[in-house]
Amino acid sequence: MKTLTLSALCLLLLLGCARQTDNLQESLTLQMQSNAETHGLLAQAVLVKHNNNLLFAHAMGDTDISRTNPVTKDSIFPIFSVSKLFASTLLFQLVEQNKIDLDNPIGEYLEHLPKVWQPIPVAHFLNHSTGLPEYFDYDDKQVFAPESIDTAIQALSNTPLQFKPNSTIRYNQTNYLVIKLLLEKITKQPYSTLVQTRILTPLEMHNTFIKGMNTTFQSVTAYLPNSGDALQVNPYTFPVYANTHSDAYSNIHDLSVFLSALINGELVEKSVLESLWQPSQLRDGSRNYFASSWEYEEVGNWQSVGHDGGGVLRVKLLFKENMTDSIIIIYLTNGNLDGVWSRTLINTIENKALPDRYSRFASWVDGLFH
Repeated sequence: MKTLTLSALCLLLLLGCARQTDNLQESLTLQMQSNAETHGLLAQAVLVKHNNNLLFAHAMGDTDISRTNPVTKDSIFPIFSVSKLFASTLLFQLVEQNKIDLDNPIGEYLEHLPKVWQPIPVAHFLNHSTGLPEYFDYDDKQVFAPESIDTAIQALSNTPLQFKPNSTIRYNQTNYLVIKLLLEKITKQPYSTLVQTRILTPLEMHNTFIKGMNTTFQSVTAYLPNSGDALQVNPYTFPVYANTHSDAYSNIHDLSVFLSALINGELVEKSVLESLWQPSQLRDGSRNYFASSWEYEEVGNWQSVGHDGGGVLRVKLLFKENMTDSIIIIYLTNGNLDGVWSRTLINTIENKALPDRYSRFASWVDGLFH
């Protein structure tokens, strides 16, 4: 009789878990449909993973406005500034190997930089608190950038800093040109080779590409955020040398593999990540919301790091102390009509997918303000 009772209890628990999973699948699918209608989203792909368990992966919409090619879970999206997370991970590896100290002035590693840049600690380049001027300009049709990375740096040599280092935050792409130079100087390898040999190949990320790789692939068409009445093709592309900060492509599967490998200590030791994924302080004592390049926040009982891409997509990694419990949320789109912020989109998934009620409520409240 006891055996029968235990068996019945186990069956009820299994049915309960299955019902919860079914409810989550339905809830998140309906949320994606609602987001598409509310914000004019054409293509969407969303993934949620708790530890190593896939809770949700779904895609809907079309790859372009012809509406002849449906999006699938394997569809490749341009991921814009999420590209920076590959560069920061490579830098973390060099920190772990004691080849770089983030507190050291950048001039200790790169002697040819403009003199006023040289005393700035490496960490400030990751955290967008250097005060460096931007290296490119743009209009409503294209990006205007120098022909090479060296020319880009040289063109700024007589331009004063925009503010005193670490006095404020100003998101800036020039920082990542410097990080690229640093990575290549220390490793004596091209950046694209570093990404391929240290991240993509070991993790078998076969559907992830960065500009400059000698390969062909198809991705969904990129449209502008806040396009208005009709989606407008995104015309902005950066030169190949800017591939540390933009123009990478991936899908929800590969990005989840990358984030899982990180949080599991496969790319960088967990102890190193714990020290680097802490928000730094600015000169006035206020908190910088970047933690070694990753956007940092607290959501209920969870710490989280992640990054926006082009204002239209976002990846997020939530974890608890010692990184023994983690949740990955990836929300990819290819543009929108109304300018909805990527953080708003990912919050609509997060406030349903987090396992505890308090954190779901905290995420919902946060979503009211973003």
